[in-house]
Amino acid sequence: MMCKYKNLLSTIKLILRIAAPSTILLLVLTIISGLLPGLLVIVEEDFINTVVAFTSTINVQAIIVQFFLFAFVLLLEWLVAIVNKYFFIVNKESIRRNIYKMMFSAVKNVAFKNLEEAANQDLVMRVFKTPEIHLSRLIKNSLTLLKYAVTIGSLFVLLFNQIGIKSFIIIIASILVAVVAKKGGKRVYDLEVENSGEKRRVDYFDSMIMDKEFADERILFSFFKKINNKWKKKATGLIEQQAKLNKIIFAQEKTASIVLYIISFVIILLLVGPVKNGRITIGFMIAFVNATFNLSNMVSRIFADALSKIYEEIGYVKDFWRLQDLSVVKKVTYGDRALETINSIQFRNVSFKYPGTEKYVLKNCSFRMEGNRKYALIGINGAGKSTIVKLIKGLYCDYEGTILINDINLREFSAENFSTEVAVVSQDFSKFQVSFLENINLGRKHEIEDNTKILDMFEKLNFNKLTNDINLNSKIGKIYPENIDLSLGEWQKLAISRALLSEASLLIFDEPTASLDPLAEQRVYDQILDLSRNRMSILISHRLGSVKSSEDIYLLEEGQVKMHGSHEKLMRNSDLYREMYNKQKGWYQDA
Repeated sequence: MMCKYKNLLSTIKLILRIAAPSTILLLVLTIISGLLPGLLVIVEEDFINTVVAFTSTINVQAIIVQFFLFAFVLLLEWLVAIVNKYFFIVNKESIRRNIYKMMFSAVKNVAFKNLEEAANQDLVMRVFKTPEIHLSRLIKNSLTLLKYAVTIGSLFVLLFNQIGIKSFIIIIASILVAVVAKKGGKRVYDLEVENSGEKRRVDYFDSMIMDKEFADERILFSFFKKINNKWKKKATGLIEQQAKLNKIIFAQEKTASIVLYIISFVIILLLVGPVKNGRITIGFMIAFVNATFNLSNMVSRIFADALSKIYEEIGYVKDFWRLQDLSVVKKVTYGDRALETINSIQFRNVSFKYPGTEKYVLKNCSFRMEGNRKYALIGINGAGKSTIVKLIKGLYCDYEGTILINDINLREFSAENFSTEVAVVSQDFSKFQVSFLENINLGRKHEIEDNTKILDMFEKLNFNKLTNDINLNSKIGKIYPENIDLSLGEWQKLAISRALLSEASLLIFDEPTASLDPLAEQRVYDQILDLSRNRMSILISHRLGSVKSSEDIYLLEEGQVKMHGSHEKLMRNSDLYREMYNKQKGWYQDA
């Protein structure tokens, strides 16, 4: 409970920080709007009483004054509503301009191990789904609630002055509506949380059916009907659940509406006696009953819906701050030491197992790499090659032992600063569907000013995609029809070019060419070794022929470095290496 209110308080502070002027103006307008119905009762009472008491002693001028006063309050109510609507739009835009910066920063700082969890992927999907709408809706519905609370309070004061303690019936009715609305709002967001995983699957099926990326295989393998049936089954289930929930909410709202109308009739009955006894004027009764029925109508439609939506948005707010909390974990894990270049890497008795598992992938692993040498990590699948890369990159911090960079503990460095010194091309490299030039400059502190450097690198890697019609500013990918489509091999060369042209002092190539045949992979790796001079580089492969030109090869087995040295040294001294190489040497007959 305390956590919920803490989250709400944090959200209010956040909104005031990113949209203070419009939020404060909306608050003032809301209070004025909430007081107007009570003021209208007073003015309407005087107007009706003046008309009823019209005699020769009360001239027409008095009636006209009361009429214009009544009309002025109605006009003021209309004007406040118009201005209110305008500032809601301003408020929403202010939130939109600022909230995404905060959210991108939060996701950037979430630890990699947390992002790998399906529950946290669902969390990110829910939180990133139009946050400005969620937060502006929270403001709007909270202010709607405040408006009707002020209105109910002012009407309660007016009624209390006339009939005393019996007026508490208004407060009782409001509490009943609040209880019903709270249950409805909570159920709506609970369903959103429950179905977020299914919605992610439905969205993926959507992309398989419609996106250009899947067009070739969609036609080749004729999987449209099968995927469409899967989509229909998942989507139908979500629609049915939502329809069931809508029926429940509708029933709850109508129940609240009936209760409010019953209360309104009870108020009329409570006023009849005092009017008959002359304690209440006929003007007050008519004006108050009119206000009560108007309020009942609005409360049943708007107040209940606003309260329901607030409890729905409270669920969103809870998720929003959960994402912020996840980002704090990474911030407190690393220090703030700056890193200019990576000169050495050392593992001292490092052991590591992935979160949620019991088996150690690395066990007391120790080695040292230094200088601008060309290293290779080899071993069978599961030996721990890629895990070492993830630890060097700082993706996981809950390892045992010590990792030293330049003889300083890795945890002392700034995570953001450290990441700029490491460039990695992995087997599942990202395909950024922007221009060639933007692809190359991604992650750089300073963009490359001399485009000939890029063109030279493309030429060295035999990346011959540019023509008279296709230049570095041409967009690539499948998002738009005019984009240039690349083959898998071309995407690989672009990713390798980005790494080789980066400002990083450590280059890691984690089987980016695994889809190529062994001879082609060996040629690419030889090119990488040649082009990565003056920088430390690490090649990773389970194909020994591809990395035999490396200066120092580290042989991993059962999570440990069993031996390291040149290809010739390992062939002489390691039975495992010799056995692995002899099994694979047939792949390189032309080498």
